[in-house]
Amino acid sequence: MFKKNAIAAAVVVATQVAGNTAVAQEREVHSLRGDDFLIEEVLVTARKKVESAQSIPIAIDAIGAAQLDEKAITTLADVAKYTPSLNFQQGVLPNDTRPVIRGVNISRGRPNVAVLIDGIDVSSETLTVAGGGAFVNTSLLDLERVEVIKGPQSVTYGRSAFAGAVNYVTKRPDPTEGFDGYAEGEYSEHGYWKGQAHLTVPLVQDRLAAGFSVLTSDYDGYYENPNTGGDLGGVEQDGFALSLNYLSNGNFSAYFRTEYTEENYTPRPIAVQQSILNDVMPGDFFLSGTIPEGAANVPIPGGIRGVPETSAEDCAAAIPFGYLFGRQTACASMILGEMRTLDESYIDQSPNPETGDDFDGTAVENLRVSLELAWSFDTIDVVSLTGYTDNSTSVSEDFDLSNFDLVSLGPGSAVFDPQYSFADPFGDIPDFTPLGNDPTAAMTQFGVNTNSDTSFDYQQISQELRVSGDVGNLEWMVDALYWQEDMDAVMNQMWWARESMDVTYWNAILSRFADPTCTTPGRVDTCMFFTGVQTEMTPNPIPMSRDTKHWSVAASFTYSLTDSLRLTAEGRYLEEDLSYESLPLDTFNNGFLNMPYFNPLTGSFTPEVQKRDVDADAFVPRVSVDWQINDNVFTYASAGKGFKPGGIATTDGNGDISTGEYKPEELWAYEFGVKTDLLENRLRLNGAVFLYDYTDQQVPFFVTSPLGVTNVSVTNAGESEIRGFELEATYRPSVNWTFMAAYTHSENEFIDFNISDVGTPGTYDLVMSGNAEGDFSGKSFTNTPEDTAIMSIRYDGQFGNGWHYFTEVFGNYMSERYMDQGNMTWLPETWLADFTAGISGEKWALTAYVNNLTDEDVPVSGLGNVSYGFMPAGQIPPFSVGQTLRDPRTFGLRARVSF
Repeated sequence: MFKKNAIAAAVVVATQVAGNTAVAQEREVHSLRGDDFLIEEVLVTARKKVESAQSIPIAIDAIGAAQLDEKAITTLADVAKYTPSLNFQQGVLPNDTRPVIRGVNISRGRPNVAVLIDGIDVSSETLTVAGGGAFVNTSLLDLERVEVIKGPQSVTYGRSAFAGAVNYVTKRPDPTEGFDGYAEGEYSEHGYWKGQAHLTVPLVQDRLAAGFSVLTSDYDGYYENPNTGGDLGGVEQDGFALSLNYLSNGNFSAYFRTEYTEENYTPRPIAVQQSILNDVMPGDFFLSGTIPEGAANVPIPGGIRGVPETSAEDCAAAIPFGYLFGRQTACASMILGEMRTLDESYIDQSPNPETGDDFDGTAVENLRVSLELAWSFDTIDVVSLTGYTDNSTSVSEDFDLSNFDLVSLGPGSAVFDPQYSFADPFGDIPDFTPLGNDPTAAMTQFGVNTNSDTSFDYQQISQELRVSGDVGNLEWMVDALYWQEDMDAVMNQMWWARESMDVTYWNAILSRFADPTCTTPGRVDTCMFFTGVQTEMTPNPIPMSRDTKHWSVAASFTYSLTDSLRLTAEGRYLEEDLSYESLPLDTFNNGFLNMPYFNPLTGSFTPEVQKRDVDADAFVPRVSVDWQINDNVFTYASAGKGFKPGGIATTDGNGDISTGEYKPEELWAYEFGVKTDLLENRLRLNGAVFLYDYTDQQVPFFVTSPLGVTNVSVTNAGESEIRGFELEATYRPSVNWTFMAAYTHSENEFIDFNISDVGTPGTYDLVMSGNAEGDFSGKSFTNTPEDTAIMSIRYDGQFGNGWHYFTEVFGNYMSERYMDQGNMTWLPETWLADFTAGISGEKWALTAYVNNLTDEDVPVSGLGNVSYGFMPAGQIPPFSVGQTLRDPRTFGLRARVSF
């Protein structure tokens, strides 16, 4: 069992970089033994200028070129593995990407972590699900280092660095060096292979050089879909990058870079645990399902639909959702406690009915172009950053992740249901007139197949102009930023009846509620609009778009009060305009129920494009004071504000944007940190404590349609708080050994979050909160571990022939993560270990690795959601948790030749 108190006392972090991880600068310092085995100085550009990471008033982790190459780190998921303060989760779909720094969780709205490439913001927000879009996690070529900057950085990065930023810094071809390059190949035992190469060509000596890189990779995935035999978790990648770096003989430089990648992902290996199974007990004529291991039938606080609250004892003996079947039991199924670790036997994804194979998965095409122009004068530096991104993403997956058959009471059983057989058996004046429906129809359970079929086109343009300089003891900077994104999407999520569902029976039942024009309730042929549910995967495209325009201006002033004491004051004023357009079609009503669009306010049967604008402006200040106590100890304190605009909910399964507006978020972050280099620069100890005051966090809540179907929308939690600390340590006792450890503790809590303040709590809001108001105050955020840690032991040596070798054992720990806002369900803690060893000479390098050394099977991530595969009484989608399965222990080799 992980002892967090012991680790808090004993484990402290490094700047994430041991001797192999960053841009290093030679120091005139040597150990008492006369060997230079010091921890290198790490130079970063986190504040848009070159500085030592040990002497800036910001908590930052840096991963340098050697470690990036050695560990093949490219994606956000890779970076998070080696950075304890950064967690990376994928949500309901592959483009639902959720980076989290220091527990500032994103469950709705724009991601709270900015993703930048060479200082240019490429962050985005998807439309039909939460998260930041598939293209923020694509593989990158030619990385020099990755900087993870913690705390609000809106002043520095302008737009989306609400809780921090991840800045990828690419390698620039050096005109002062000659022709060089490398070719590398990688292969693992489970069939993954990758090839990449880089070439630097000097075009004009000491002035202009070009760099060219190519990459190709393929992986079938470790898991298979038992229903198709198709690969799950596979990926194919191809890409190239071209860069030009110009250095004048005066004060001017220019850096141009373009990158193009194509990536194709098969569906993910997701195993699902349901809160209710469609299996039925003997004598259950309601076909209400059963509660599996790990779940329970729990009371709905306050009752529901006129049924009073039921005791836990009565719910334990009742059928799930009994109130839907006329029982006086207000109970709902819910997964409780620690999630069981599922295996591949729980994978049950439906095939595409049109092909019989798996759905296509995710395809991403991404083009990025950037240009940096820099002028340096005597006391003033000017930098221009221009960026352009063009991305196309398509996602096609089985959304309900299930393929089971529904239970039937057999042919002819439908006639025993009065709602099927008689005109109005439960009306004020009962009418038992026979309907004459098909006497062979069967009573079956209700369930739908759902797929996700969405496409996105993004175009981003950004322009930043920065001027900086110094006068005496004052350093100053002014900055202007314009950023624009145009996103066009088509949500074509399709619902259709499961093959084992008797649509004759269910069409008769649904006609009583779906269409008030039916002259004879229960007879579909007497209805004007409802003609029966969809029985095939039928397109229902809903075009949506969002245009974002941001402009902002910033200024920063750092004044040296003494040689060792500095005060920094900075701020940014920003304005952001979001323009939405959407066609108000509904996935359930206009898709599954096959009903025409109807606007009750205008009486129109023709959907018209809706348009909504959301505007926001804010001033985000940040102040800090830092003190270089002596050559080896640096300390700082800071306070800064983060701001994230609001928007319109577009994740609720329809294109209606006339409602669903949510407010902006604000975050005040307070931090105190210490950075030290001790024992003649052989021991680096860093630490920080932080407190975040979080207002109007954008969170999901459950909404119920007029037909009783549950979906998820967006609201704001009034107030939240995050508090924690980080400890970092790197120790190099000799030229051979390096010990590194990092630990982050982050506690979070909703201080004021009551659904009743903003709307009517849904069924699961009541169940998860445990009260009749949907009050989540005192609960913790979802998918946010309280404790994370990384540890490494490394040995570097040299053979007599001059070849170098190393071995390293790396460990990663993550504590429990809640899967729901009520903290009723959680994933277990996770321990992972990797082993790496390698040898290298002047031209050759060979690295062997074993990932997941102990063959742990705890899932990569999990997400709580509702599931539509079986809906008791055709209304309530049960709660479920999808677990993305982890690849087993994997041995691989990487070989590189340089020239």
